[in-house]
Amino acid sequence: MNITKYEHTLLKTKAFKYLDSKELDVIKGYCNIIIFRKSELLFKQGKKNSGMYIILKGSAMVVAKILGKNILNIATLEEGDFFGQVSLITKVPCAATVIANTEVHCLELTADYFDTLAIFYPEIRYSITQAIIENVCESLGSLYKNIIDTMNRSEMSDKPFPEKIMTTKRNTKSEFVTFEEANLNRTDLAKSTLFKSYTEEELDLLITNSELIKVSKDYTLITTGEEQSAYYFIIRGAIQLSIIHQKKKAKLAVLSPISMFCSSSNIIKKTNMIHYIVCERSIILKIPINKLKIIEHSNKSLWHKLSNSICESFVTLELAANKLIIRLNSELYNR
Repeated sequence: MNITKYEHTLLKTKAFKYLDSKELDVIKGYCNIIIFRKSELLFKQGKKNSGMYIILKGSAMVVAKILGKNILNIATLEEGDFFGQVSLITKVPCAATVIANTEVHCLELTADYFDTLAIFYPEIRYSITQAIIENVCESLGSLYKNIIDTMNRSEMSDKPFPEKIMTTKRNTKSEFVTFEEANLNRTDLAKSTLFKSYTEEELDLLITNSELIKVSKDYTLITTGEEQSAYYFIIRGAIQLSIIHQKKKAKLAVLSPISMFCSSSNIIKKTNMIHYIVCERSIILKIPINKLKIIEHSNKSLWHKLSNSICESFVTLELAANKLIIRLNSELYNR
């Protein structure tokens, strides 16, 4: 099907909102339009897909099975929305099923083509990545409300841990260390999964504008309600992500080396919803907020790579939030 007839719609989609018409022409040359009939499955829960779909016409429903039986409605997608960012960014199976409410016309952006953009059209790739990050963070806000509502209806125990958590920064320890003190070798760091694509210049710039810190167990790095945070890389150790509400705690995920993360408030200028706490003694590479601008203006390639890592972090978090909703509703179903 001719993609040109959808050009006006494409420019208004959430995924392509930062692209101009010339950049959109590049995208159109390598993407396909796929049409789904009413009630047809666009994505299936637990299955891998080739990439991300942008809805150009029609609407679809995001649902998930609970214990293989009950259906949980998660969201409704309309013209301009996109889905499948999990497949595009992390290459893992979907946490939910997407069903066409009407006839649905979609543009398919494959993971292979998206990866190619990083080589030949890095600015286009960066613009799409930024749009995905922002949309995922907005989606996390809706998922957060859904999780809180489900927590309120659940029989999760009310333990007095939040008071303890609120004082962890006073009761636990964080200190600056050198690479030598942390027994960390820059060469080994450069070979790690996250940094192996970095040039020597990029890694040097990153380290120069970062602080290496050693943190003890139970130290809070980012708290619920925080407005902005630094960017963090886990070099050693692990970080637990949780949602805390009225003395109830729901665990989202555990981040391991080498992961990158920051507060959602850095992206959408709303207060952070997720609590990040160290769950074992860790070595963290921290990029303070004032240093981020230096990196952005000094080296675009490095900035783009940091953006890719943050995008993967938030897409993974969105996947974890969807799985948490399914788990909490399963527990309600079994009561």
